[in-house]
Amino acid sequence: MPRTPFVWVDGKPHLVANFTLDDDQPRPPSPKLLQSLLRRYGAPNILLLRRLSDEEAEALTEAMDDAAIDAWAHVVGADGEK
Repeated sequence: MPRTPFVWVDGKPHLVANFTLDDDQPRPPSPKLLQSLLRRYGAPNILLLRRLSDEEAEALTEAMDDAAIDAWAHVVGADGEK
C-alpha cells in the first residue's frame, strides 16, 4: 500500500479508497466488476481510487501547503542550531 492516502492522476487529486494505516485490516468488499482483477493480481496490489471533490481538493492543498511551511520551519530552525 502507498504511504499516503492520496495520489494524483492526470494532475487531479484522488483518494485511495482502500487505504489503511494498518495493513492487517480487512479490505472493503470489491465491486463485481473487479473480481477478475482481484483474482489475477490480489487485493494488496490494487488501489481503488475516488476523485476528490473540489472542496476536498482545496482542503488537501491547504493542508499540504501548511505542512510544507511547517517542515520548512523545522529544517531552517534545525540548521540554525548547528
